[in-house]
Amino acid sequence: MRPRGFVLLEIITAVVIMSGLLMIATQAWQMHQQHQKQRIWVEDTEVIRDAATTYWTQNRVAPKAVDDLFAPEDIIYLNYPWQQSWSFMERDNWLELTLQAPSSEKADWLSGQVAGSVSRGTEFVLIIWPPTVASAGEQYLHRLPMLDQEHLNSMATDLDMADFDITAVSALEAQTVEAQTLIAQELEVVALKASELTVQTVYALDVVTPATSMTELRTRIDEYAQLWRNCQLQGLCK
Repeated sequence: MRPRGFVLLEIITAVVIMSGLLMIATQAWQMHQQHQKQRIWVEDTEVIRDAATTYWTQNRVAPKAVDDLFAPEDIIYLNYPWQQSWSFMERDNWLELTLQAPSSEKADWLSGQVAGSVSRGTEFVLIIWPPTVASAGEQYLHRLPMLDQEHLNSMATDLDMADFDITAVSALEAQTVEAQTLIAQELEVVALKASELTVQTVYALDVVTPATSMTELRTRIDEYAQLWRNCQLQGLCK
């Protein structure tokens, strides 16, 4: 007659089966966690790529570091692949964002997941190309400030008015001003060339005319004043 309860062999068999199932479940959970981490790596890498492209487009200069792309409170939520830091390197015609992978196989894997990237040995490299020509709506200055697109508030070319006037200027800052006629209440420039000048106040280190300059004129006046004083001291001039 079979005794009641489990014999030792049955208990050992049950423990082995449960251990195997637990091991399989643990491995499956670890793989799920790893895949989840890798998915986040890919997503955050794409976020950095897009942010670098947007930064270059809006500011007309390439970013130098991740700090240029995000606010400090946002950077802490980024997940860098393999906890490696990004390095930024500006080439002749493009920008490279590089991080070091544990192996060339892992670098190849990530480059296969993220568009616009390549692998060089153990290096994973994001290629950021310079912004293309602006769309029709971004080729012109705006009368009102574009706070979210600062590059639309400035020019990157010379201004040719084709003999038309520039009027009602509140303030003018310039290294060099060349004009046929210049009328202003107050003028402060580094270099000024004008055929006709009407101004109430001029701030200048020197004013040069075809005949002489203000510096030379002041020197001559000082010399004449000194000669006059000497003449008076000698009693020859009254």
